[in-house]
Amino acid sequence: MKLVKILMLPALMLACGCAMLMASPAPVAEVNAAGVQAAAAADSAIDSGLTFELINAGKAYAVSGCADEAVNVVIPSAYNGLPVVKIGDSAFRNRTNLVSVTFPNNAVTSIGVRAFSGCTNLSDVQLRNGLLEIGDYAFYGCAGLERVNMPNSVLAVGVRAFSGCTGLTDVTIPNFVTEIADYTFYGCTNLSKVTIPNRVTVIGVRAFSHCTSLKDVTIPNSTTMTEIGDYAFYRCENLTKIQLSSSTSVIGQRAFSHCFKLNAVQVKGSITEIGDYGFYRCESLTAIAITANTVVGYRAFYLSSVVL
Repeated sequence: MKLVKILMLPALMLACGCAMLMASPAPVAEVNAAGVQAAAAADSAIDSGLTFELINAGKAYAVSGCADEAVNVVIPSAYNGLPVVKIGDSAFRNRTNLVSVTFPNNAVTSIGVRAFSGCTNLSDVQLRNGLLEIGDYAFYGCAGLERVNMPNSVLAVGVRAFSGCTGLTDVTIPNFVTEIADYTFYGCTNLSKVTIPNRVTVIGVRAFSHCTSLKDVTIPNSTTMTEIGDYAFYRCENLTKIQLSSSTSVIGQRAFSHCFKLNAVQVKGSITEIGDYGFYRCESLTAIAITANTVVGYRAFYLSSVVL
Protein backbone atom coordinates (compact mmCIF):
# COMPACT_ATOMS: atom_id res chain seq x y z
CA MET A 1 0.00 0.00 0.00
CA LYS A 2 2.85 2.34 0.81
CA LEU A 3 4.35 1.70 -2.63
CA VAL A 4 1.06 2.57 -4.34
CA LYS A 5 0.85 5.86 -2.48
CA ILE A 6 4.41 6.79 -3.41
CA LEU A 7 3.80 5.94 -7.06
CA MET A 8 0.57 7.97 -7.11
CA LEU A 9 2.17 11.13 -5.74
CA PRO A 10 4.03 12.14 -8.97
CA ALA A 11 0.86 11.48 -10.92
CA LEU A 12 -1.13 13.76 -8.66
CA MET A 13 1.52 16.49 -8.93
CA LEU A 14 1.48 16.20 -12.74
CA ALA A 15 -2.33 16.50 -12.79
CA CYS A 16 -2.29 19.58 -10.56
CA GLY A 17 0.35 21.18 -12.75
CA CYS A 18 -1.76 20.66 -15.85
CA ALA A 19 -4.78 22.17 -14.13
CA MET A 20 -2.78 25.24 -13.14
CA LEU A 21 -1.56 25.67 -16.69
CA MET A 22 -5.09 25.39 -18.03
CA ALA A 23 -6.34 28.00 -15.53
CA SER A 24 -3.50 30.48 -16.10
CA PRO A 25 -4.55 34.01 -17.17
CA ALA A 26 -4.46 35.22 -20.76
CA PRO A 27 -1.29 36.99 -21.93
CA VAL A 28 -1.07 40.69 -20.98
CA ALA A 29 -1.25 41.69 -24.64
CA GLU A 30 -4.77 40.28 -24.82
CA VAL A 31 -6.21 42.35 -21.94
CA ASN A 32 -9.10 44.52 -23.13
CA ALA A 33 -7.99 48.16 -23.65
CA ALA A 34 -11.27 49.55 -22.32
CA GLY A 35 -10.74 47.58 -19.12
CA VAL A 36 -7.27 49.07 -18.71
CA GLN A 37 -8.65 52.59 -19.18
CA ALA A 38 -11.45 51.94 -16.72
CA ALA A 39 -8.99 50.60 -14.17
CA ALA A 40 -6.74 53.62 -14.65
CA ALA A 41 -9.68 55.97 -14.11
CA ALA A 42 -10.68 54.03 -11.03
CA ASP A 43 -7.13 54.29 -9.65
CA SER A 44 -7.20 58.05 -10.34
CA ALA A 45 -10.53 58.31 -8.53
CA ILE A 46 -8.97 56.65 -5.48
CA ASP A 47 -5.82 58.77 -5.65
CA SER A 48 -7.88 61.97 -5.96
CA GLY A 49 -10.14 61.01 -3.10
CA LEU A 50 -13.23 61.30 -5.27
CA THR A 51 -16.54 60.70 -3.55
CA PHE A 52 -19.78 59.72 -5.25
CA GLU A 53 -23.50 60.07 -4.65
CA LEU A 54 -26.27 57.88 -6.03
CA ILE A 55 -28.73 59.79 -8.21
CA ASN A 56 -31.46 59.06 -10.75
CA ALA A 57 -33.33 56.69 -8.42
CA GLY A 58 -30.18 54.68 -7.79
CA LYS A 59 -29.36 54.15 -11.44
CA ALA A 60 -26.31 56.44 -11.74
CA TYR A 61 -23.67 58.33 -9.79
CA ALA A 62 -22.63 61.95 -9.46
CA VAL A 63 -19.17 63.01 -8.33
CA SER A 64 -19.84 64.75 -5.02
CA GLY A 65 -16.36 65.78 -3.86
CA CYS A 66 -12.63 65.18 -3.85
CA ALA A 67 -9.62 65.42 -1.56
CA ASP A 68 -8.35 68.92 -0.79
CA GLU A 69 -4.89 67.96 -2.08
CA ALA A 70 -6.13 66.63 -5.45
CA VAL A 71 -4.07 68.03 -8.36
CA ASN A 72 -4.82 66.11 -11.56
CA VAL A 73 -8.23 64.44 -11.68
CA VAL A 74 -9.58 61.95 -14.20
CA ILE A 75 -13.34 61.48 -13.94
CA PRO A 76 -14.28 57.79 -14.36
CA SER A 77 -17.07 56.79 -16.71
CA ALA A 78 -18.47 54.32 -14.15
CA TYR A 79 -18.38 53.59 -10.44
CA ASN A 80 -19.55 50.41 -8.71
CA GLY A 81 -20.89 49.20 -12.04
CA LEU A 82 -23.08 52.26 -12.65
CA PRO A 83 -22.46 55.22 -14.99
CA VAL A 84 -21.09 58.51 -13.68
CA VAL A 85 -23.32 61.11 -15.35
CA LYS A 86 -22.88 64.32 -13.36
CA ILE A 87 -20.43 66.52 -11.52
CA GLY A 88 -22.45 67.51 -8.48
CA ASP A 89 -23.07 71.02 -7.17
CA SER A 90 -19.94 72.45 -5.50
CA ALA A 91 -18.13 69.10 -5.94
CA PHE A 92 -14.72 70.73 -6.49
CA ARG A 93 -15.49 74.18 -5.13
CA ASN A 94 -12.46 76.10 -3.83
CA ARG A 95 -10.04 73.20 -4.44
CA THR A 96 -7.11 75.55 -4.99
CA ASN A 97 -4.60 72.72 -5.58
CA LEU A 98 -6.54 71.41 -8.55
CA VAL A 99 -4.68 71.92 -11.87
CA SER A 100 -6.35 69.65 -14.42
CA VAL A 101 -9.57 67.71 -14.93
CA THR A 102 -10.19 65.20 -17.69
CA PHE A 103 -13.69 63.99 -18.51
CA PRO A 104 -14.60 60.63 -20.09
CA ASN A 105 -16.24 60.39 -23.51
CA ASN A 106 -20.02 60.07 -23.68
CA ALA A 107 -20.51 59.75 -19.94
CA VAL A 108 -20.90 62.95 -17.91
CA THR A 109 -23.90 64.93 -19.17
CA SER A 110 -24.09 67.70 -16.59
CA ILE A 111 -21.75 69.96 -14.60
CA GLY A 112 -23.57 71.28 -11.56
CA VAL A 113 -23.85 74.70 -9.95
CA ARG A 114 -20.47 76.01 -8.70
CA ALA A 115 -18.91 72.62 -9.46
CA PHE A 116 -15.43 74.12 -9.99
CA SER A 117 -16.03 77.61 -8.64
CA GLY A 118 -12.99 79.15 -6.97
CA CYS A 119 -10.47 76.62 -8.35
CA THR A 120 -7.98 79.42 -8.92
CA ASN A 121 -5.16 77.20 -10.21
CA LEU A 122 -7.24 75.10 -12.56
CA SER A 123 -5.65 75.59 -15.98
CA ASP A 124 -6.62 72.56 -18.05
CA VAL A 125 -10.16 71.24 -18.46
CA GLN A 126 -10.76 68.51 -21.03
CA LEU A 127 -14.51 68.41 -21.64
CA ARG A 128 -15.79 65.55 -23.80
CA ASN A 129 -18.64 64.79 -26.15
CA GLY A 130 -21.86 63.87 -24.42
CA LEU A 131 -21.84 66.85 -22.07
CA LEU A 132 -25.18 68.67 -22.34
CA GLU A 133 -25.21 71.31 -19.62
CA ILE A 134 -22.75 73.56 -17.79
CA GLY A 135 -24.43 74.92 -14.68
CA ASP A 136 -24.57 78.39 -13.14
CA TYR A 137 -21.23 79.58 -11.71
CA ALA A 138 -19.66 76.26 -12.79
CA PHE A 139 -16.17 77.71 -13.37
CA TYR A 140 -16.69 81.06 -11.64
CA GLY A 141 -13.42 82.66 -10.58
CA CYS A 142 -11.14 80.02 -12.16
CA ALA A 143 -8.48 82.66 -12.81
CA GLY A 144 -5.90 80.20 -14.17
CA LEU A 145 -8.15 78.76 -16.87
CA GLU A 146 -6.82 79.85 -20.28
CA ARG A 147 -8.84 77.90 -22.80
CA VAL A 148 -12.09 75.94 -22.83
CA ASN A 149 -13.12 73.62 -25.64
CA MET A 150 -16.78 72.97 -25.12
CA PRO A 151 -18.02 70.03 -27.24
CA ASN A 152 -20.87 70.60 -29.67
CA SER A 153 -23.10 68.36 -27.57
CA VAL A 154 -23.47 71.23 -25.06
CA LEU A 155 -26.94 72.80 -25.20
CA ALA A 156 -26.87 75.25 -22.29
CA VAL A 157 -24.24 77.31 -20.46
CA GLY A 158 -25.45 78.80 -17.19
CA VAL A 159 -25.38 82.24 -15.58
CA ARG A 160 -21.83 83.36 -14.66
CA ALA A 161 -20.50 79.96 -15.79
CA PHE A 162 -17.10 81.47 -16.68
CA SER A 163 -17.38 84.84 -14.97
CA GLY A 164 -14.11 86.03 -13.47
CA CYS A 165 -11.95 83.63 -15.50
CA THR A 166 -9.37 86.35 -15.96
CA GLY A 167 -6.87 84.08 -17.73
CA LEU A 168 -9.34 82.89 -20.39
CA THR A 169 -8.12 83.99 -23.82
CA ASP A 170 -10.12 81.88 -26.24
CA VAL A 171 -13.49 80.22 -26.09
CA THR A 172 -15.60 78.35 -28.63
CA ILE A 173 -19.31 78.51 -27.95
CA PRO A 174 -21.00 75.26 -29.11
CA ASN A 175 -23.26 75.36 -32.15
CA PHE A 176 -26.45 74.28 -30.37
CA VAL A 177 -26.38 76.88 -27.60
CA THR A 178 -29.36 79.23 -28.03
CA GLU A 179 -28.59 81.84 -25.36
CA ILE A 180 -25.52 83.49 -23.93
CA ALA A 181 -26.76 83.73 -20.36
CA ASP A 182 -26.43 86.74 -18.07
CA TYR A 183 -22.86 87.39 -16.88
CA THR A 184 -21.55 84.25 -18.62
CA PHE A 185 -18.15 85.76 -19.43
CA TYR A 186 -18.31 88.83 -17.18
CA GLY A 187 -14.86 90.07 -16.23
CA CYS A 188 -12.89 87.72 -18.50
CA THR A 189 -10.29 90.42 -18.94
CA ASN A 190 -8.01 88.47 -21.32
CA LEU A 191 -10.71 87.20 -23.68
CA SER A 192 -9.85 88.70 -27.07
CA LYS A 193 -12.19 87.19 -29.67
CA VAL A 194 -15.67 85.69 -29.73
CA THR A 195 -17.74 84.14 -32.50
CA ILE A 196 -21.41 83.75 -31.71
CA PRO A 197 -22.91 80.51 -33.10
CA ASN A 198 -25.88 80.49 -35.45
CA ARG A 199 -28.60 79.39 -33.04
CA VAL A 200 -28.08 82.07 -30.39
CA THR A 201 -31.13 84.33 -30.11
CA VAL A 202 -30.18 86.47 -27.10
CA ILE A 203 -26.98 87.81 -25.55
CA GLY A 204 -27.85 88.24 -21.90
CA VAL A 205 -27.32 91.06 -19.41
CA ARG A 206 -23.60 91.81 -18.89
CA ALA A 207 -22.69 88.61 -20.75
CA PHE A 208 -19.35 90.09 -21.88
CA SER A 209 -19.19 93.16 -19.66
CA HIS A 210 -15.69 94.18 -18.55
CA CYS A 211 -13.99 91.91 -21.11
CA THR A 212 -11.38 94.60 -21.53
CA SER A 213 -9.23 92.71 -24.08
CA LEU A 214 -12.12 91.82 -26.39
CA LYS A 215 -11.48 93.33 -29.83
CA ASP A 216 -13.73 91.57 -32.30
CA VAL A 217 -17.23 90.12 -32.06
CA THR A 218 -18.91 88.40 -34.99
CA ILE A 219 -22.60 87.58 -35.01
CA PRO A 220 -23.22 85.50 -38.16
CA ASN A 221 -25.96 86.79 -40.43
CA SER A 222 -27.57 83.37 -40.30
CA THR A 223 -28.39 83.73 -36.60
CA THR A 224 -31.89 84.54 -35.42
CA MET A 225 -30.56 86.79 -32.68
CA THR A 226 -33.09 89.44 -31.81
CA GLU A 227 -31.64 91.12 -28.73
CA ILE A 228 -28.37 92.26 -27.21
CA GLY A 229 -29.05 92.64 -23.51
CA ASP A 230 -28.43 95.52 -21.12
CA TYR A 231 -24.73 96.13 -20.43
CA ALA A 232 -23.86 93.14 -22.65
CA PHE A 233 -20.53 94.62 -23.79
CA TYR A 234 -20.23 97.37 -21.19
CA ARG A 235 -16.64 98.58 -20.75
CA CYS A 236 -15.18 96.37 -23.44
CA GLU A 237 -12.65 99.12 -23.82
CA ASN A 238 -10.65 97.57 -26.68
CA LEU A 239 -13.61 96.46 -28.79
CA THR A 240 -13.17 97.96 -32.25
CA LYS A 241 -15.97 96.41 -34.28
CA ILE A 242 -19.11 94.39 -34.04
CA GLN A 243 -21.11 92.82 -36.84
CA LEU A 244 -24.82 92.43 -36.16
CA SER A 245 -27.04 89.88 -37.86
CA SER A 246 -30.01 90.91 -39.99
CA SER A 247 -32.42 89.76 -37.25
CA THR A 248 -30.90 91.85 -34.44
CA SER A 249 -33.45 94.53 -33.63
CA VAL A 250 -32.99 95.52 -29.97
CA ILE A 251 -29.83 96.88 -28.33
CA GLY A 252 -30.24 97.18 -24.58
CA GLN A 253 -29.36 99.91 -22.13
CA ARG A 254 -25.63 100.66 -21.97
CA ALA A 255 -25.02 97.59 -24.16
CA PHE A 256 -21.88 99.19 -25.63
CA SER A 257 -21.34 102.01 -23.16
CA HIS A 258 -17.68 102.92 -22.56
CA CYS A 259 -16.45 100.98 -25.59
CA PHE A 260 -13.99 103.77 -26.29
CA LYS A 261 -12.38 102.23 -29.39
CA LEU A 262 -15.54 100.98 -31.10
CA ASN A 263 -15.43 102.49 -34.59
CA ALA A 264 -17.58 100.14 -36.67
CA VAL A 265 -21.04 98.73 -36.07
CA GLN A 266 -22.10 96.75 -39.12
CA VAL A 267 -25.87 96.62 -39.30
CA LYS A 268 -27.39 94.17 -41.79
CA GLY A 269 -31.01 94.46 -40.76
CA SER A 270 -33.18 97.08 -39.11
CA ILE A 271 -32.62 98.16 -35.52
CA THR A 272 -35.93 99.05 -33.91
CA GLU A 273 -34.70 100.09 -30.48
CA ILE A 274 -31.50 101.36 -28.86
CA GLY A 275 -31.72 101.61 -25.08
CA ASP A 276 -30.69 104.48 -22.85
CA TYR A 277 -26.94 105.13 -23.01
CA GLY A 278 -26.64 102.29 -25.54
CA PHE A 279 -23.44 103.67 -27.11
CA TYR A 280 -22.55 106.18 -24.39
CA ARG A 281 -18.90 107.29 -24.58
CA CYS A 282 -18.17 105.32 -27.74
CA GLU A 283 -15.78 108.10 -28.64
CA SER A 284 -14.47 106.51 -31.86
CA LEU A 285 -17.89 105.73 -33.32
CA THR A 286 -18.84 108.14 -36.12
CA ALA A 287 -21.80 106.46 -37.82
CA ILE A 288 -24.42 103.75 -37.45
CA ALA A 289 -27.25 102.74 -39.78
CA ILE A 290 -30.63 103.36 -38.20
CA THR A 291 -34.00 104.39 -39.61
CA ALA A 292 -36.46 107.14 -38.80
CA ASN A 293 -38.55 104.53 -36.98
CA THR A 294 -35.76 103.46 -34.64
CA VAL A 295 -36.52 104.30 -31.01
CA VAL A 296 -33.38 105.91 -29.62
CA GLY A 297 -33.11 106.02 -25.84
CA TYR A 298 -31.87 108.77 -23.57
CA ARG A 299 -28.30 109.80 -24.34
CA ALA A 300 -27.85 106.70 -26.46
CA PHE A 301 -24.95 108.31 -28.36
CA TYR A 302 -23.86 110.86 -25.76
CA LEU A 303 -20.12 111.62 -25.92
CA SER A 304 -19.76 109.65 -29.14
CA SER A 305 -19.08 111.13 -32.60
CA VAL A 306 -22.42 110.01 -34.05
CA VAL A 307 -24.60 112.83 -35.29
CA LEU A 308 -28.26 111.91 -35.68
